[in-house]
Amino acid sequence: MIDLLPPFRSFLKYKSVCTDNNVFRLHYKITVIMLLMFTVMVTSKQFFGEPIHCMSESDENNDKDAINNYCWIYGTYTLKSQLVGIEGKHMAYAGVGPSKTQNDEQIKHTYYQWVCFVLLGQAVMFYIPHYLWKSWEGGRLKDLAENLNCPIVTNHWTEQRRDQLLAYFNDLNNNGANTHNMYALRFAFCELLNLLNVIGQIFLLDLFLGGSFRNYGTAVAAFTHSPRLPADMTDFVSVNPMDRYFPKLTKCWFRSYGPSGSLQLKDRLAARRIAHCHIRDHSNPFDVSAEVFTKLYRLSKRTAHFLVECLHQNLNRQRQHGIPVHIKVLASLHFFGHGGYQTTVGQGQYLGLSQPSVSKCLQEVADAIITVLLNGMVLFPETEEERAENKQRFLQIARFPSVLGLIDCSQISIVRPKDTALVPARLFFNRKGFYSLNCQFVCNAKMEIIHFNATFPGSTHDAAVWQGSSLSQLLETNYVNGVSAGEWLLGDSGYAQLPWLMTPSC
Repeated sequence: MIDLLPPFRSFLKYKSVCTDNNVFRLHYKITVIMLLMFTVMVTSKQFFGEPIHCMSESDENNDKDAINNYCWIYGTYTLKSQLVGIEGKHMAYAGVGPSKTQNDEQIKHTYYQWVCFVLLGQAVMFYIPHYLWKSWEGGRLKDLAENLNCPIVTNHWTEQRRDQLLAYFNDLNNNGANTHNMYALRFAFCELLNLLNVIGQIFLLDLFLGGSFRNYGTAVAAFTHSPRLPADMTDFVSVNPMDRYFPKLTKCWFRSYGPSGSLQLKDRLAARRIAHCHIRDHSNPFDVSAEVFTKLYRLSKRTAHFLVECLHQNLNRQRQHGIPVHIKVLASLHFFGHGGYQTTVGQGQYLGLSQPSVSKCLQEVADAIITVLLNGMVLFPETEEERAENKQRFLQIARFPSVLGLIDCSQISIVRPKDTALVPARLFFNRKGFYSLNCQFVCNAKMEIIHFNATFPGSTHDAAVWQGSSLSQLLETNYVNGVSAGEWLLGDSGYAQLPWLMTPSC
């Protein structure tokens, strides 16, 4: 903030000879400096941030810049009917709340984006009288009083300088006393211009603020010093003028198209420095921050969008006004990632589904994932070209030859299963202290899953899962037949060393 002050030093220079008075100097020094500093301050993002800031659950929003520009250009509003009442009880904030009638009066606030220009214009208007007087005066008084502002005359005041000054006063005395009338009239005109500027500024600001400036001070004083009446006297209406004309929070309408192409009209809550918008679209679960989205659905927004696109054809077979595909997928992801009750998942603030709907979504999405992803994307390399590509990628990454993939197991938590004669529940209780499936995964150099096995309970050792998997039998067969000789998977020390499975030696 201190860096803003040096450019204004020139306005505060001490002058030994002044050609105006103290009131005049208040106009072009103090007032101009204050207005210029305010202009710089309201346009300095490093000190006060963006002039308008639109938020969802956090500051990360895909269309944040577009919404910022829209609200900044078109302005915001408050509702007159929401100015009276108790904040937090009758309305969210003063002037902010739902419309009580269809024709509820709106108080527009469209001047914020012009504040910096108005302040700069005011500074120029306050400086104009001084500029005119400085041009007309031409340094005449300074030349007359140069080196004479001290009790003792300095050595610079020579005999020649004294003779020139005496000659000037003699000429003034001989030619009469009216030779400087224009000089005085010009000064009086600049003083009058200062007065007219102050009065004009009042009316200009009143026009700029929509007629609220002239009576603002008296309205605030009356509201501040008015007696507080009992709470049961409901017929008393008192509106805080600060909330009416300079609200802390405002509202804004924003139109956009949703995921299905339908027009959406969104009512936005705007909290201001000059303006700060708080936005949340309840109809679109993707309209949250990346951090919140990942916490809710255990996938990034980009991955979730990709999953919706992949499953869209399989899931979009319902009636015209059925559940959107992205809602089905996100409801299933939330349940898969967190478990819990289906009713709780469906009644989340971003989904709005009943328990039967969630159950149906889970079945549909699970079937679609198996059909599209498992059978179409999770594929172990079978041809010579595919295996060669895998080996080349691993060689480029780690300089390790002949690697087809990396293998490991992961404990996927599940709800305690029911005891049965064939499969007791204790088999699913793993060494880490919870019920799970011990799932085996194999990935390639691009971190893509190319094989998995989810048929073993959590208490099964990784080596036993490997021995019972179809991939182990396939690689053993290929090795015996000479198809994959000299090729292997890489695993940790939990696996046994095999010609097609390499593990650490120590």
